[in-house]
Amino acid sequence: MRDLENGFDDEEDSPEDAKKDTSGTLYFMQETDHLTGEKFDYVKIGIVRGDKDVNGREKAHRTGNPRNITTVKELQMPDVQRLETHLHNQFAIHRVSSGEWFYLPGELFKKVFEVAVTKHAELIANSAKLAAEAVATKTEHAGKPIAGNSDLESLVKKILELKAKESKNKKEKELVSKALVALAGESQDYQYLFKVSSTDAKMEFDSARFRESHPEIYDLFKTKVSSNWKLKYLIKAESLDSQEPKIEGLSPIELHHSYLEIWSKAAELTWELTLLEAELLHHMGDSSEIEGLVAWTHTSSMLFDKAAFIREHEELHNKFQREVPSKITRLPAEWASYPR
Repeated sequence: MRDLENGFDDEEDSPEDAKKDTSGTLYFMQETDHLTGEKFDYVKIGIVRGDKDVNGREKAHRTGNPRNITTVKELQMPDVQRLETHLHNQFAIHRVSSGEWFYLPGELFKKVFEVAVTKHAELIANSAKLAAEAVATKTEHAGKPIAGNSDLESLVKKILELKAKESKNKKEKELVSKALVALAGESQDYQYLFKVSSTDAKMEFDSARFRESHPEIYDLFKTKVSSNWKLKYLIKAESLDSQEPKIEGLSPIELHHSYLEIWSKAAELTWELTLLEAELLHHMGDSSEIEGLVAWTHTSSMLFDKAAFIREHEELHNKFQREVPSKITRLPAEWASYPR
């Protein structure tokens, strides 16, 4: 039900393969100088899926590299992507590029691995609940309501408290992001603080214009059923202090550092919320609600089946095209390629 950001996955599997098997191995790789034996403080945090051997990743990274790359730590688990994504986000301030390499000097590597071990244990302990949580919005919830109690009320209140913190965190991140973009602008001196992506101009089907011109044909192809279940909380969370983060007088680097700190906090909130929501769903089972606390609501709608429409009306599809202009997007980077 929840997802912060996609992690950086160096696997070559297709999305279909990823859905079939979420298990795998989380690895920590480190470079060693062939001549001196010196270990470097750059650590790669990545994954291999299923029963694939981590050694295959080692060989790939050694190609053309004058330094030896070896796996120094690894963890096997049922949901490897979830943990990798969390670590990449929680320790974004230590990531040195858009990939999976982190600068972890001294005791920092030990700290990161200890966090990984703790989160690994939590995933193992909650694996069945998380598996059920992942499909909850597509599962019917028509069982008899169950009575609330003080423990369930405390659980729901904790979830709502974290949701409020998550919302506050999101607003803070947006404020810092806007301030950083406004201050650094397009200055070449600060491009390393941003990730820049671009999309080429393209043509796409203008469904709104087509629906207006040919409503009867459009309705004929509204045949795809969208059915979703959503939790509705029946009590409200206490309001939080809406004090804005201090950004006045901060330099671009200080703003970016603040942005990554907020990013890290978001990762921790997401993790805790995911586990608590899975716990709540476990208590609910197939029940439609916990009386006075939370209830499932169902929505169903018919969607336009574009693939079927194209098969039967390719000429019309080609006629109702609109140009989407090229676009450049500049956002604060989720890594820190500068001295900390």
